This record gives sequence, C-alpha cells and structure tokens, in this order.
Amino acid sequence: MGYFTLDNKHAVLKTKNDSLLVWKLGSDLESSIPAVTSYTYTNNGKDEWIAYRTRNKEKHLFVRHLATSKEQVYPSAKEYLFSANGSTLFIKEELNNGGAKTECLLYVNLKTGKEKKIWQGTNSGNFVFDPSGNGLLFTIHKGEADNEIWYYNQNTESAVLKVNNQTTGIENNLIVTGTDLKFSKDGKNIFFKLQERLPKADPNAVKVDIWHYNEQLHSSQPTGPLKYLAVISNDQNTVIRLEKENERIIGQPDAHNEYIVVSDKANLRGQQFWNRNARYSVNLMSTKTGSRTIIRDTATSFNCKFSPDSQYFIYYDYQQKAYFSFDLQNHIAKNITRGIPFSLSNEELNDYDITLQHPVGLGGWVKQGEKLFPIIYDDYDVWVVDPAAEKLPVNLTNGYGRLHHIKFRLVFENDYGIEGKDVIYKKEKPILLTAFNTLSKDNGFFSARPERKGNPAKLTMEAYNYYQIKSQAYSTQSLLPPMQPVKALHKNVWVVRRSSGRESPNYFVTSDFKSFSPVSNIYPEKNYNWLTSELHQWQSLDGKTLQGILYKPENFDSTKKYPVIFHYYERLSDGLNIYTDPVASFGPINIPYFVSNGYLVFVPDIVYTIGEPGKSVVSSVVSAAKYLSKSPWIDSAKMGLQGHSFGGYETAYLVTHTNLFAAAAEANGHTDLISGYGALQGGGSARWHFEIYQFRTQSTLWKNPEIFIKNSPIFNVPNISTPLLIMHPKGDPIVPWSQAVEFFNALHRLSKKVWMLQYDEGGHGIGGKDAMDYTIRLTQFFDHYLKGTPAPKWMVSGVPARLKGIESGY
Repeated sequence: MGYFTLDNKHAVLKTKNDSLLVWKLGSDLESSIPAVTSYTYTNNGKDEWIAYRTRNKEKHLFVRHLATSKEQVYPSAKEYLFSANGSTLFIKEELNNGGAKTECLLYVNLKTGKEKKIWQGTNSGNFVFDPSGNGLLFTIHKGEADNEIWYYNQNTESAVLKVNNQTTGIENNLIVTGTDLKFSKDGKNIFFKLQERLPKADPNAVKVDIWHYNEQLHSSQPTGPLKYLAVISNDQNTVIRLEKENERIIGQPDAHNEYIVVSDKANLRGQQFWNRNARYSVNLMSTKTGSRTIIRDTATSFNCKFSPDSQYFIYYDYQQKAYFSFDLQNHIAKNITRGIPFSLSNEELNDYDITLQHPVGLGGWVKQGEKLFPIIYDDYDVWVVDPAAEKLPVNLTNGYGRLHHIKFRLVFENDYGIEGKDVIYKKEKPILLTAFNTLSKDNGFFSARPERKGNPAKLTMEAYNYYQIKSQAYSTQSLLPPMQPVKALHKNVWVVRRSSGRESPNYFVTSDFKSFSPVSNIYPEKNYNWLTSELHQWQSLDGKTLQGILYKPENFDSTKKYPVIFHYYERLSDGLNIYTDPVASFGPINIPYFVSNGYLVFVPDIVYTIGEPGKSVVSSVVSAAKYLSKSPWIDSAKMGLQGHSFGGYETAYLVTHTNLFAAAAEANGHTDLISGYGALQGGGSARWHFEIYQFRTQSTLWKNPEIFIKNSPIFNVPNISTPLLIMHPKGDPIVPWSQAVEFFNALHRLSKKVWMLQYDEGGHGIGGKDAMDYTIRLTQFFDHYLKGTPAPKWMVSGVPARLKGIESGY
C-alpha cells in the first residue's frame, strides 16, 4: 500500500525488492530506504511520519519525520502503534537485564519528540489508543483466569490499574478476559468483555450432547465459556455489566455513550419466524446506571441507530413497516415515516418472509439550525424526516427515482460497522447521490439540495459501473466491491473507479462528476478474445416480463451458430455492466473463460411464485431458451445449463422437468427438499431456508408436504434424459454432500448419464487446484456435448478409486 503526502507532491511506497521510496511526483526519486520489511504511515493534518523496520536490524524501529528526514531510532521496539489522529506513538520495548526480560512501555509525543515511560513489567498486550491519542489501554496477563486492564492518560505520570477480577461490579463467577478492549467515541468510557468462570471438565465424564426442545439446536450453541460486554468510566471505579446470559448487544452506543441497546432470547435466535416465544424484547440500557427501558417486545428483527446528538434513538418496526423515533429525554416513541406512501424495504424481496424484508436504510442526517433530521430511503427515493414527527417527510429526490426507475442512495452514508460513524449534511450544501437505473442498468451520479424543491440534478448516467452499493441491486452477486469516490484534501478534485462488462476497473479524476479523465490505463482484456454484454427482455411462460444478460465473444460472427450455456441464480441482470475477472470456476461458471472459448452465456432473471420455486425456474429459463433460440446464430440443439448453490438446485429441477437442453452441470445444490429441510446448515437448522428464504414454501413440511414433494428433483429422476455433471465437496456446510449422493444414486440406479465430482477439500464451493481441476472437467463435459469433441477418459471409463490423486483421466 502507498500514500500521497499531505501536500500532494510526494508518494510513499514500498517496492517489490523491499525498498521504501519517498518519490517526488513528476521528478526523480528523492530518497530510498533499502531492505524494509514493514512500514506504517501517519499524519496529524500537518506533519507526517513513517515508522519502519529493516531486514538488517529487525528489532530496531526507525521513526522518520518526512518533511525534515529527522529520524529517531528505538533499538529494542517489540511492538508499536500510532494513534488514529497521528499525534502519538506508543512503543513496547523488550529489554534484557542480566538474562531477565522486562517490558518498558513508552508514550511518545510525535510533534515534540518527548518520550515518557508509563509502565514497566512483563506480559503486556492488547494496546488500544483512545480517539484523541491522549489515552491508552493495555492488558497484563498475570496467569490463568487472571488478567488486568491498565489505563494511561497523558496528564498522568504513569499507567494505573483500572480493572481486575476484584473490581467492584464484577460478580464472583466472572473474570476479565483481557481482550475486546475499546474506548467510547469520546474516550470517556472503556468497554471490555467479561467471561464466565467454568469449572474444569472431568476427564472421566461421559461425552454426551443434550439437545433440548426449548433452546437453540445444540450444534449452533457456543462451546466455550460465555462472554459479556461490560463498561467502566474513566473517572469511576465500578464496572457495569451490559449483557446477561442469552442477551445480545444491537448496534453501537450513542455518541455520548450514555445508552446501549440490548435484546434478550439470543439462545432462541433464528426461531422467531415460527416460534412466538422466541420473539425478543429490545431494551435501552444506561451505561451509567445499568437501568433499562423497554423499546419493543415480540420483535422478529430489529434495525436501529442513535442520532449523532444523542437526542433520539431511531429504529425500524418490521411489523408496522415504519421508522420510529424514541426520544431519549421523555421516552416517547413516534412514527416518523407515516407520510411516506411507499415501502421502505426492497420491493423486489416481498416474496420473502417479513423477518427478511429489511429496510433499505437510514443513510445520514441533515442539519438545520441545531436540529438533526434523519435521511431515510424508500426503494427508489430519498426522504428527510422529522424525528419529532411534527413535520411531514420531505422527498429530497422529488419522486424522480420511482418515476424513472432509478434507485438513489447517498454516496456517503452512515457507517453501521465497528466504528459506527455518522454522516451529517448541512441544509445549504449539495448532497452527492449514486444512481442506478433498474431497467437500463446505467449507473452514475446526481446531486440534490435539501433547501431546494424540485428534481435532483443529473451529473452523469452511463452504461458503466461507477459506484453502486448493496441496496441498489437485487443480489450482491451483481456487484463489484464498491469504491467510494475519494476527494483531494484541499481541492475539489475526485478520484472515481469506472468499469463495464467489457472494460476493467480503472481510475478517473473529475471535478464535476460530469467529465472524467483517466489516470490509469490497465486493460489486460485487450490481449484476449474478451466479451460483450447485452441486456435482453422477454416474456416468461406465465406471462411475466423478464430481463437477462447475453454474453458474446468479442469476435462474435452472426453468420455462425454458437452453443449457449444458461447460468442463473435468482436475479443477476443488475450486473450487466460489472466486470468479471477470468478465474477458475469455483462453483458458478466463470463467464469470461467460457465466452472466450467459443460459448455464448445467457444469464436470465428468475421471478418466483410463493410455493413454486421449481415451476418458477422452468417458466423463466425455458422461456429464455425459446426466446434466444429464435436468433439464427443460436444452435438450439446445443444448449446447456449450469448453476451453483440455489442455482444448482434449479439445474437439478430443470433436468427433471424439460428435455430441451443437451447437457447440464449442477454444483452444491439441493435435490431433496424433505431431507434438506431436516438437515443442519452452518451449525443451525436449515428449515428457515425452505420456509421463509429462497425456497419460499411459506409452510412447514407437515402442514403442506405436497409443496416439498413437487419441488424436489429427487422424485422426478425417471424424467431425466439430459446428461448431468454433479460437483459437490464433502465439507459443504450449507448444502449437505448427502444431497448430491442421493441424486447420483438415483440416476445411477436408473442408468442415467451422470458423473459426480466429489472434492475432499472446499466447502460451499472450491478453490485453488480443485477449482482448476473443476474448470478443466466442466469444459471437457460441455465441449463434448455442446461442441462434439471426444469425451475424456474420466467420462468414458472413469477413474478407479485406487488411482485417486494418481491419474486425472483428462
């Protein structure tokens, strides 16, 4: 990783031969440090430093001020850490005094260079700065089940013991873990974990697991001691335990760290969609006193955020499908989205259970005077709402998104991750929006101003992928990992990433988001027969309008006839302008590889009917095949199927319900919904996957067994005439390997053409040499049935078990 200096005139980077370079941009090299094994860069907004180690002096830490090249050397530095704001350096020195090792902790003011020894001893670790760089936490491990948390502040002479097992507020059955240390945002509170003290297991005890009807499945329960979040204030000496057994913290504390949100019945989580006793309560808890106020009972899902000014707690009610504000002063809850007439969740997921219909989100905040107004999304447009519920919601995008099939989102949103950072916009400032057209799949940028009424201003909207986030696409499989536009520190110059189906991601600069100038020129695909991507639209067998992507080779010749492979997984057409790397097929087919090797690949969307997952895929894929077969360059006798995971299930269902295809390959798919329903998935029960998720049965097996039977490929094996290649690793934690074995055994018994590739390694997919092997065999399989090439030995006569790992059969 490299860095630009604050003045944008230099770059700091490490080369492949381990030289650390400080490069003056536009000129020759300024300085080079050889044999650097690692380095870290920091700045305080004005001054900049690098800390590095070299191969020749591994224990030495060199700290250099970039502007002056002045360097300080610490010859015994075992560990070091810069504060986040670049003001302070912490160093752990390991000294050898007459054969006895001791540790010395140094606190260094980077600006003045002044060092202070804050502690000396042994077994220190887990060092954490507070956000200001003025405070430091660390732990001392004194023995088994005996850890201490120490605290240092720059205004004190040395570190002090803050928490140990005897600190007031820690119960006798709990101990300090010494891990998971974290300061609050203002640095005034210290969060850490307590752990239950379990007696040692009897080595002669019977090893038996006891499964109980009123708990989580035993396989999904934690096997080690339970841990609980706790807090202590910097100026107090009493610990407050925030979690109890079977409780879970939701989200982040408020900005002032006075409150945290706690839910109960964590031991029943995952059952709330069917078990009313598993629906949980949500409580607002004071981090100062431990007192609780109930916010919501009988919750099935919960989505929440504190306002940055700690005035309100904003949460989404899944039953009422609305956002509420909870006033932290008077403890009154109000519906703040009552005036929004549209769904606040992804409307394309309305065939999922209500517990999975999550809100699109709370994007940020608009500051008007001293008051903060939440920015809420419906599926297409952006709204500014009043947390006091005194004013009606204001549509920031004026309904333009829904009218033009564009999903608007803030480019810069609230962070719901570990840091929980909030984004606050000023009322008079423009807000940059990312836009995605659900019909054309174009992506680009718009601008809106909170103080002005009217449509947002279009900046750019093109057949490229600029910046598209998760909630703008039906499936994350249709997305590249997004890269937010990056602004220069002192100028209105931005770097964005742009790509398309036919162009690799490259970097561009812009000052207005209308015109873009390239700053990189990396297009490896130009050296190969690459692909083009086209959006197609047709009618399903049951009359629904569908979309799909047709991938063609760059040298496509309309006078030839091409074999075509259909690949599918729910809805993937949103990925029309997504660049896909040519890699080995790890489960799903690698589209660039097969297109570059003479195939067309068509990716149709599938629209589902409740209780009819199988019939829905037939309606979508068969109609797509018939639609595409009308083109003179399609060889309708040479059409294949390939799907992975749920797409693997769909492949198995298709070959039992149509003979339209010449070959099919399924990977990691279910084939028997009845045995699958009763199996484990990722340690828990798989039943939710069938009742409320992708299989969309909306029923238990016993309430409506016919749904499970008619949608199970295993019951229609006699109908199969399509040659089938199955791939399934033994260690799949999502879809049991036994699903593949059941299906293979059934086809084998009825003398159907079937092959199964069972890889010893891998899980819900494969990698490395296994993926390369699968790619070769998948290619040979399709080449034989869709191109007429001779079948390889492994397909003709197989490979005996005794020759596994010796003979490939290629």
